Amino acid sequence: MTSESSPPLDDAELDLDAAKRLIADPPNRLAAFHLQQAAEKLVKAVRLTRGLRLTTENNLEVLIAELPREDAWRSKLTVVEPLSGFATSYRYPSSMGKRKDGPPETRRSSGSRPSQR
Repeated sequence: MTSESSPPLDDAELDLDAAKRLIADPPNRLAAFHLQQAAEKLVKAVRLTRGLRLTTENNLEVLIAELPREDAWRSKLTVVEPLSGFATSYRYPSSMGKRKDGPPETRRSSGSRPSQR
């Protein structure tokens, strides 16, 4: 990105690059986290250009809903809303001490457990 880009967009680009690398064979469950992070940073960059406050909120639906209804980016960004769960779902164990394997895209086709690089 150029030096005129925004820090959230620069960071989104890095997260997207990490997701691409982690989804490569053998896939890694953390690819989903980095994809969510890229989407979150993109949404936050749009929010900043609209004068909305920075927040630690990571629920994409909530962040997008705060954009003005007439904002063209609001409808464009709704496609990333399903990624919200990836912020924590595959990174942390549950209260029972179990961790989800990751979305199907991050599992090997042979049925073996994905790499946990």
